[in-house]
Amino acid sequence: MNLHPLSDLMDVLGHIVKGSVDLMGRHETRITDLDEHSFHHILQFLSLFDVFLCRKVNKYFLKQIDSYLENCRQITYNCKLNGVHLSNGEYVFNGMAFNSLVAMMPNIRVMRFKKCPKMRSTLATTNFNLVSSLTNNLIMLNELHMTRCRALDKKSLKHLVDWFPNLTHLTVSVYNETSVEIIVKGFANLKYFNLEDSVLEDYGNHLQHLGLKIHTFIAALDHNNHKNSIIEGLLNGNGRNLQVLDMRIKVFDSDYTLFNTIGKEFSELVSLKMVFQSKRTVEDNNMLSGLAGLSSLKDLHLEENRIYSNFHSVFDDNSMLAIMRNCPQLESLSLISGGKHEQTSDGTSTHFRSLTDASLSLIDQLLPNIRHLSLKFIDITDKTLNSMERLKKLKSLRLNSLSGLTFDGLQDFMLNATQINRLEVINCLKV
Repeated sequence: MNLHPLSDLMDVLGHIVKGSVDLMGRHETRITDLDEHSFHHILQFLSLFDVFLCRKVNKYFLKQIDSYLENCRQITYNCKLNGVHLSNGEYVFNGMAFNSLVAMMPNIRVMRFKKCPKMRSTLATTNFNLVSSLTNNLIMLNELHMTRCRALDKKSLKHLVDWFPNLTHLTVSVYNETSVEIIVKGFANLKYFNLEDSVLEDYGNHLQHLGLKIHTFIAALDHNNHKNSIIEGLLNGNGRNLQVLDMRIKVFDSDYTLFNTIGKEFSELVSLKMVFQSKRTVEDNNMLSGLAGLSSLKDLHLEENRIYSNFHSVFDDNSMLAIMRNCPQLESLSLISGGKHEQTSDGTSTHFRSLTDASLSLIDQLLPNIRHLSLKFIDITDKTLNSMERLKKLKSLRLNSLSGLTFDGLQDFMLNATQINRLEVINCLKV
């Protein structure tokens, strides 16, 4: 763990008071300059050792820190700040320090773990029980986010349900379908359920037990094509009222019905993220057109993984036009094509089989409310740039690997699109 001299700590705390931190700064600071508005920043920049060292400065600071910790409502446990720094440069979860921390913070409502890749192995090789630490010390926990940190076994999950039955937000990695059943039946007030880094088979039938308040579901990666079961489970219960849905799936030639079902049945959706791995062997149109039924959408992210072998893209202009015409409330749109190259008739050059100007050049007419737009591996030209220029509400734009654009077109766009606050252009010059 890095140890700062006490004088450096005073400098850091002084910068925190001013709303910024410069670890290299050297300014004279009095500890009494700190007030209650400063302390919510402290744990973001100092290790636990540093904080406890600061507590010894004087009785005033000791009292303020203790009061802050006791009344803290949320914490992000970051191993890079609050863990153990090993000699090889890695940071690992420090169970003893964590337990000491939460013991002084009984009123935490939101607990997040960030940058804790070694947490699982650390817990596996010690006797430290993370769930016991939470249940023994916390009394008001509403949100727990542990993705990529720790897989909870069934016993730990049941213990968690018993102690925190009113949990509303949960991000967790689980590896068996029974764990999903324990969660959805035990946490009746769950609003946000994230299984993103879980490894599961067919767990869809358990999703029908999600509570009345559920509004966000992030599914586990669908390794073995159980996506229809997942959708069916959601529609058989309160999941049909979801506002946010996030899925990573394989797409086959017969999956028109899947997208038609999503567009028809999830009428409350305002945000949809779908990541595809194409397994399509037939090249035709309208695969995604069923999503046009989601007329309330404000945020749409469609991403296609790299296409290999003889598989074809999920994207096509007809589907995109249908979505644009029927989802006029869209404010954020992200499109990432798989970037498949196809040989042209002369057998020497290649081109993208992707979305083109045929659909996206109409974006200013069909989606005038767009504020955030991101395009990658899309086969557009300066014609679509001209349309984007007329999007008066556009605030951020990210263009990545769009080989059909020209230098002159980009230059004119950057001069004229003055409404944009943030612009990223990556690998977009036509060679």
